[in-house]
Amino acid sequence: LNGRSLEDQARLHSYGDKLGAAYQIYDDCLDLVGDEAVVGKTLGTDLVKGKLTLPILNLIEAASESQRTKLGRILLEQEPLDINILAGIADYQGAIEGAVNTARGLLAEARSDLSVCEDNDSCLALEQLTHYLEAQLVKCLR
Repeated sequence: LNGRSLEDQARLHSYGDKLGAAYQIYDDCLDLVGDEAVVGKTLGTDLVKGKLTLPILNLIEAASESQRTKLGRILLEQEPLDINILAGIADYQGAIEGAVNTARGLLAEARSDLSVCEDNDSCLALEQLTHYLEAQLVKCLR
């Protein structure tokens, strides 16, 4: 960052923040829809721990009152995760889709922040990171 204007530095910092936030959303979606055998880690832990991730917040927002009650028990009382409860909530897929779309928007903004970069391999690599993460996010929709 040496030799860059403060504005350029701020844009590159913004790129990093947006990439990091998009990755966190990806990780949160993966926790709900990933395959443990593929991912290589235990999934479903965020919900059991009561973490209010973006897909969970989307799910709560879209749920009926009775579904919110069930989700509340899972979140507040740390009841075991029953994937059938989640699948039974009408907008489960919509909650994931909304989170993925938010992350994709952050990645588009991150790419825009790279406009301060010169045309070189380093900046191309930073841009490619956003495209790779976006491809991973899309897999959460399947």
